[in-house]
Amino acid sequence: MTNQIGFLAVDIYNMLKDCGEVSVLTVKSKLNVSNTQVYLAIGWLLREGKLDIKKEGDDYLVKLV
Repeated sequence: MTNQIGFLAVDIYNMLKDCGEVSVLTVKSKLNVSNTQVYLAIGWLLREGKLDIKKEGDDYLVKLV
């Protein structure tokens, strides 16, 4: 499972590099993954200091640092 989340983190990183700031719901739908998977991968990137995240309404927006 760790490898799967690591690969998803790379996919999210690349998406943000191309798209800029996006909502977590957008990431989830574009990559077709579960809430758990997307939040684990975002947590991975946050821990590495590669993301900034902010609350916007009922969702969160993420962008590269």
